[in-house]
Amino acid sequence: MFQHGGVASGSAKFKLGARKAWPLCLAAALFLAHPASAQFNDKWASFQQSPSSLPSGAQLSDDNHETDLAWGDIDLDGDTDLVIVRKEPFTTTGMRTNVLLLNESGVLVDRTAAFASASDVAGDLGFLTATNDRDVVLVDLTGDGYPEIITAPEHTIGQPKHIHHPRIYVNLGRVGGVWQGFRYEDSRFPALLHLASGVLLEPRFMAVAAGDVNDDGAVDLYFGDHDTGTTLFGSLQQESEDTEDRLLINDGNGFFTDATALSLSPAMIKSRFCNSVVLADVNQDGAVDVIKQLTYQFPEYLSVAYNDPLNPGSFAVHTTGIAPAPYFINAGDLNSDGRLDLAVTSNENDFVLFNMGNKPAGDVNWSATKDVQFLSGGEPAGYLGLTYSSNNLIADLDGDGWDELLIADVDVEIPTYAPDFRLHLYHNRGGTVGGDDIDLVEERASLSDNNWVGAHGLLPDDLRWTHDVAVFDVNGDGAMDMILSRREGTQVWLQVAAPTCQEDLGYGDGPILEVCGGDLSTGNDAQLTLMGALPQTPMFLAIGPSSLPTQILGTTVVPFPITSVIALTTDATGELTVPVPGGGGSATLVVQAFQLGVTPISSSAIKVDFKP
Repeated sequence: MFQHGGVASGSAKFKLGARKAWPLCLAAALFLAHPASAQFNDKWASFQQSPSSLPSGAQLSDDNHETDLAWGDIDLDGDTDLVIVRKEPFTTTGMRTNVLLLNESGVLVDRTAAFASASDVAGDLGFLTATNDRDVVLVDLTGDGYPEIITAPEHTIGQPKHIHHPRIYVNLGRVGGVWQGFRYEDSRFPALLHLASGVLLEPRFMAVAAGDVNDDGAVDLYFGDHDTGTTLFGSLQQESEDTEDRLLINDGNGFFTDATALSLSPAMIKSRFCNSVVLADVNQDGAVDVIKQLTYQFPEYLSVAYNDPLNPGSFAVHTTGIAPAPYFINAGDLNSDGRLDLAVTSNENDFVLFNMGNKPAGDVNWSATKDVQFLSGGEPAGYLGLTYSSNNLIADLDGDGWDELLIADVDVEIPTYAPDFRLHLYHNRGGTVGGDDIDLVEERASLSDNNWVGAHGLLPDDLRWTHDVAVFDVNGDGAMDMILSRREGTQVWLQVAAPTCQEDLGYGDGPILEVCGGDLSTGNDAQLTLMGALPQTPMFLAIGPSSLPTQILGTTVVPFPITSVIALTTDATGELTVPVPGGGGSATLVVQAFQLGVTPISSSAIKVDFKP
């Protein structure tokens, strides 16, 4: 262990207060090293897995259950609840049951049978009836303040209308102060007919979005279409069977009418592979627009159908833009200027488009694409050498006013779990308000994949094979938590205070050194960690009671005077750890690591303050 006034770990024993001089050979070996790596180890947020927050998590998602998430306060008790729709993974006809999780004092409890199994269709059991749902939204359709659940099924062939059409689960509100749960009501959604022939269709929807399109105070629904078969490059749906996108208008009471043909042009609703759609006012004219992506099949682009603010519900302008393989989109304010930007999951590099205001004609002036950034490596290549991923989410995780971007890795179409794929969490480092200089960076502790990545506390294996992610305050402490729904189960990660770290004095030009954990009072231990060194290489910790930065052959040596040197060896990933017990009286030590060799390097220096 590493401690002041005691014995340190290693093959030799050292007392940190000893007056042994620092060997001159160490000083003589040092000279100018590599550029600084100060961009690593930014503990901007910290998370800890909480199995007790979701007892049934292991059974909710696996290699037989693909998931999509929606969340909100469904029973209006002040806590955020979670809805999980499920299907057989990838583009298949396999149907699965859905799950309703109520937040009960910070614990997400499966209440599906009690509160989501009612239906107005004989023999149907609501969420307990298997469906092939690809997407879900949670929004108030009836105006009573209680949100309804709307699902978008795909490839439900040969089933009755109440299975292969979108389903609306009505929130029954409270009776006598007791919440009544949800009831599936088939009559609220019309049978969708072919726009030319009028025959009944079996929709293949992959996306649903909600918004007040005609500005009457009621929330309407838009569904994105999917024409491909159960093999990616197989035969497309025949025109005689093709639903295309659909716009459903709410009568104010939660009953819907198909208004597609009256509101949108054939070009606007044309979709071969629409995996996501957003209803939002992107040009800030007061009317809700339709933003969507199309990929894999012609046409392939990002598009906006602009709503006419003088005639809400009528879409007159349609703009399209060629973008690198757009696979999923979401909208959010990434540069904190009040305008909606776009985050685009791509089969190439994921990127964002900043909303730079309107052109003279009233449509949005989008910035050039800006790729997300990595401190090490990049997005791994998978099937056909492309960087497949899918669902993304924009959310301010650390509460600093700059939204982060989370991108799940499991492709909803390609039937594989690529070995190196995982959720990517991009920290928004901020920048110019309204500018396009915002950096979205995947932070990490070091070059090693054995340490945290994305945010402190998350290891790569914790993020691997994620279908979808939710962000909300699970335990009511005011901090944003994460729910990761993965092939390996669904887990809750609570945001916790970042560990206390001793003061970094800087000056390093190589590995990262930190002392983090407790405040080093009695019983509050910490840990010294060295990251980013060469693997299985001798390291020397130089220790002194104060700092006096001194240039020695091009490298800054900080501890002064050097009273102890501890020899240690890094592990196979270039890291090492040493426990640092707290207590034992007030004292200050300065610690710095050095690596000898053909190109010696030094870490930053850490000022360690011990307390009684």
